[in-house]
Amino acid sequence: MTGRGIVWLGGDPALHSMLEPLFAAGLSPATRIHHTPRRTVHRIVLDRESPAAVATLAVKIHAAGAGAHPLREWLKRGVGRSAARREWLALRFLDKAAVRVPAPRAWGRLASGEEIVVADFVESRSLAEAFDEAPEAERAGIMETLARAIEALHAAGLRHGDLHLGNLGLADGELVFFDLQGARALRGAGDRLEDLACLWLSLARRGWSPTWRNRLRERLGLGREFDAAFRRFLRDHLRGRTRRVLRPGRRWAETRVGTLRGLSDQAFDRSTLGKLLLALDEAQDGDDRRGGRTRVVEAEAGDRLVVVKRVAAGTLRRAFGDRLRGTSAARAFRAGQRHALIGDHAALPLAFLEERRLGLPRQSWLILEKVGSEDLDRLTLETPEAAHQLARDLAAWLAEMHAWGLGHRDLKAGNLRVQRDGESNRFFLIDLEDLNGPRGLSDDARLTALSQLNASLADEQFDIEARLAALAVYRERLPFEAPHGQSAREIARRSHARAHRWRGEGCRAAQSGEHGEMGAGDSIRAE
Repeated sequence: MTGRGIVWLGGDPALHSMLEPLFAAGLSPATRIHHTPRRTVHRIVLDRESPAAVATLAVKIHAAGAGAHPLREWLKRGVGRSAARREWLALRFLDKAAVRVPAPRAWGRLASGEEIVVADFVESRSLAEAFDEAPEAERAGIMETLARAIEALHAAGLRHGDLHLGNLGLADGELVFFDLQGARALRGAGDRLEDLACLWLSLARRGWSPTWRNRLRERLGLGREFDAAFRRFLRDHLRGRTRRVLRPGRRWAETRVGTLRGLSDQAFDRSTLGKLLLALDEAQDGDDRRGGRTRVVEAEAGDRLVVVKRVAAGTLRRAFGDRLRGTSAARAFRAGQRHALIGDHAALPLAFLEERRLGLPRQSWLILEKVGSEDLDRLTLETPEAAHQLARDLAAWLAEMHAWGLGHRDLKAGNLRVQRDGESNRFFLIDLEDLNGPRGLSDDARLTALSQLNASLADEQFDIEARLAALAVYRERLPFEAPHGQSAREIARRSHARAHRWRGEGCRAAQSGEHGEMGAGDSIRAE
């Protein structure tokens, strides 16, 4: 049906006749509630000449040939595979299947080539905000609502295609799915895992704790196969986005301070950067490392607390190496920005600058946000119970990082910052140039990382019981192929060989079998 420049492709003819005058007059900017280059959403109130019959609609306008591949989008529309058509069909299908979505009302094409999808406007609350603001006791109910809705969606035979927190709302105690233009038929377990991987990245970026993510993981019955699917999803997610996020433009500006050049956050002008570099030089309490080649200080940049780190090449050999692979600051900036696309498990770099002489980099400066309140290796815990809890939380966090294929080449306690907030503990990686992944981590690589961390923690901080409890938490989330005792002994052997802070006090006591599952044949040996 055609009316006033609109070709109607589906929906109620009576509603079509009410919408046509609105489009003929032009939708008011005052009704617009969302806009991107691809889609615009308006909130429209229709008065059916009776106060009891006022209908509030969401009118989504899909731009013609928008996105990174406009020709492809035009071709899709030509063969009946446009985003608007997919959304219309998904809304109708799920509405009939009793999966909560905005009830579909109309679908049509404008003379401009744009397509419109009209549905009921659902007054809802963001799931992300509801979870963040809910008391701990109520969060389990929200998580259960989320799990049931996802199960219903997949049981109906559809995958969402863009299943992140921004497309999920709560209305009348039910979860509502929005933005279904990416919905497709669920062809197998792989499609389900990919849908959930998209959600998992959203949970990580929102800051859901490993504890809650693991609860949801268990509730949905996700095993090791999901970890592999999530690593694949992360690699694909980062492939193009990493290049885009590092380009000068909306977020970053090429900057110059004297003879130094680099990239900085748009919020930092040259004056601010200059003051930060001066603060590093003048600080009396600077942390000098590596024979003075590295210096680290904390400073203020407006209302932000930052860390400024300077690394000197020191030798001509290192300078040539930095010329080929990038300076320490440049590598840290790239790696930190890459990992920031996944979550907040590492400090966020804000700027880097380099000094070059005769084309060779001689010094570099990195400015990053200050995270956490203490370095893990300098942490003093009041009670053994607090130490045990922190060790278990650290193990759960690290196991999830490793399950996702995220690692750090120098995982010592000095490269971990801790934020303690009541009974909760959060962890952040620093020394960003050593971040790596996502990639599959072998058992040997994980044992090496755990040994690095264990060796860097003094016996006075964490006793043997805390370390064994932490390893049990880690193994429960991410088992090794070797038996529990064998992996524990290997970590102890490698840790002791590093001759760092851990002396191995209490390891001989494990031979008596007093540490849970470990018996005489499964002891930790420090020597």
